[in-house]
Amino acid sequence: MWPSEHLDSVDSTQREALRRIEAMGALDPRALDRTPFVLWTTRQTQGIGSHGRQWTDSGHGLACSMAWPEALMPAPFGAWPIRISLLVVDRLARRYPALRQRLGVKWPNDIMAGRAKLGGVLVSRHRISGHWWLVAGVGLNLGWQAPPSFDRPVSDLVSLGVSDPAPELLAGDLAEAIRDQLMRPWSAEELIQRFCQADIFAGLGVSVIHPMDGRLVAQGISHGISEMGALLLQTAQEQLEVQIGELSLRESEAVL
Repeated sequence: MWPSEHLDSVDSTQREALRRIEAMGALDPRALDRTPFVLWTTRQTQGIGSHGRQWTDSGHGLACSMAWPEALMPAPFGAWPIRISLLVVDRLARRYPALRQRLGVKWPNDIMAGRAKLGGVLVSRHRISGHWWLVAGVGLNLGWQAPPSFDRPVSDLVSLGVSDPAPELLAGDLAEAIRDQLMRPWSAEELIQRFCQADIFAGLGVSVIHPMDGRLVAQGISHGISEMGALLLQTAQEQLEVQIGELSLRESEAVL
């Protein structure tokens, strides 16, 4: 298993992971090619969400960041936000089998329980002292200490029937899943197939909204993803590719 550390409290496991990598490089640059690690906490004060937004803490949640050097990867491969979202769903279903039929993903990086958001994934790539690293952050709502005030539905493991979610076990599950993915990565075909099976909007009309200004970017029928993780939208005239990491997805009633 990768070295794992529980933090009583931290501003952000993502930021702390970067601080650890930079400190590692200053101490022993050779370690930057071979030393993955995991940091997790249930108290994150300034969590990072997608597109630079702050992650809203449920009050009882898991924040976990897994960091590894690209040198550990047998070959470069991408679509990490989708890949890790699918891994999270898979490991949650293994640990809590009763949830299997209720879990899914929403492109590009949301973990869903039905149409409600259960968690999210943020993956970043960094060049530190000449070495490339990936840092994958996962946030999961274990339980809400106060009713959430959002304009979109959210969920948590407790409300889904998990009486006592174990954050330390979940953090271990996620680290193991990513380690296994590095050793035996899914092919592009398997990634696409797994996404199509888990996509909560598969075959439905959707609108793609720019995450920063709310501008409508595209509309169409959700038709899976490309090998690199771009969303495929089918319109009456053509198939569009919407690039991952720049857009959010909302359901639309009429798109053609």
